[in-house]
Amino acid sequence: GGPLKCSLDHLIQKRTGIFFSVVRMRCLWFVLAIPLTTGFRSLHASTRCAQRMSCYLVRMKLLGLQPQRQLFFSQLDECKAISYLQQWPIKRFGPGVNSWGNAEWALFGCPTKYEFSSQPTNHGVRLIYYLSAVGKRRRGLSGLVTDGSFDLSVDMNARLLGVIPAGPAIISRSEVGLESRASYERIVWQRLLLDVSKLDGRKLGTVRGVNACPDEVKLDRIDRIMSTDSLWRRGYNY
Repeated sequence: GGPLKCSLDHLIQKRTGIFFSVVRMRCLWFVLAIPLTTGFRSLHASTRCAQRMSCYLVRMKLLGLQPQRQLFFSQLDECKAISYLQQWPIKRFGPGVNSWGNAEWALFGCPTKYEFSSQPTNHGVRLIYYLSAVGKRRRGLSGLVTDGSFDLSVDMNARLLGVIPAGPAIISRSEVGLESRASYERIVWQRLLLDVSKLDGRKLGTVRGVNACPDEVKLDRIDRIMSTDSLWRRGYNY
């Protein structure tokens, strides 16, 4: 309720100090520089929106979460999209003839192949990470030790940067572990963008806007090689 929200905001401002102010100013510049077609009527309204954006980003930081990546649609079939997400990670990166190995991930500066287990959720899928052998040895641990996760889910009432209502979307959210998988998640999200926008978008709905994919050329090259040779010549020099 109201008292709880006020206490949380007070704690956030107390613990983040200068960081909060810097994020708020950056968000304010974002709101003022890019027209978002939301009908802002005054600088006061823009400032209020920037403050909400900054609160959202700071909450993500305190909770050990990364801000959402978002792919918006003008129309989206919710059931089909959820089913698609639940199958997609294993289809793309899991075991099989055309699974990605060390060579593919090395193209993007990742030291080894992407290791995860896939768990369906009510709105999509969760990729669960486990602490590496080196990480466990350093900490005196053994067995399977969960270490963060990466969620891909459908939100039919998504908000841009957690603030501005923007319609249906596929979103991602990271729970940061002891070992960072940010470089992997960046590529996973781009591969999903390309698959939904180019290959499977018509099955799910109509993608809205232009979505940046800086590694598109490399990702398309991997696909071409795999489609040319079903065994894709293990050890192929990309």
